[in-house]
Amino acid sequence: MRASGEELSRLGQLQQAAVQSNEVYGSQLIAQKFEESRLAQLPEQTSRADAMSAAHDETKFRRTLHGQASSSAPAQAEESATSKPPAPITPNSSNREMFDAMMMATQNLDVDAMRSVSQNYLQSAQGQAWLEQGQQLNQQQAMVQQQATIAAQQQAQAAQGPVR
Repeated sequence: MRASGEELSRLGQLQQAAVQSNEVYGSQLIAQKFEESRLAQLPEQTSRADAMSAAHDETKFRRTLHGQASSSAPAQAEESATSKPPAPITPNSSNREMFDAMMMATQNLDVDAMRSVSQNYLQSAQGQAWLEQGQQLNQQQAMVQQQATIAAQQQAQAAQGPVR
């Protein structure tokens, strides 16, 4: 069975959509892996003060992410001015380094930096494995969809009866 030009075009569009979706998921995966790593490093018992501090940091991050000014903006500006610049992100960077770079880019609303971190993740061994998983899933979904289309065509032909 050969695919028509329209089917090939549709397949190309689906592949492009999958790549874009995979890029977004890659950023989410970095955040998830970082959170898992962070939780694994925490002692089993954390104090209420530690939990409250973490909740405050998350709230502050969400406010910054949504463009709301923080009451400690001058302190943050001073802190960022005295901290050393992060190392460049490469495909060999750790998940932690990539996550930190992604968070900094997000805070600064730096789309180019976000894209750069995502691209470096996708070029890493973990990113390639993740892309391969996505491609396999896309192939499985395409196969299921193709089988459903064939079954629907066969049902339609059977409902029409024999051709005279």
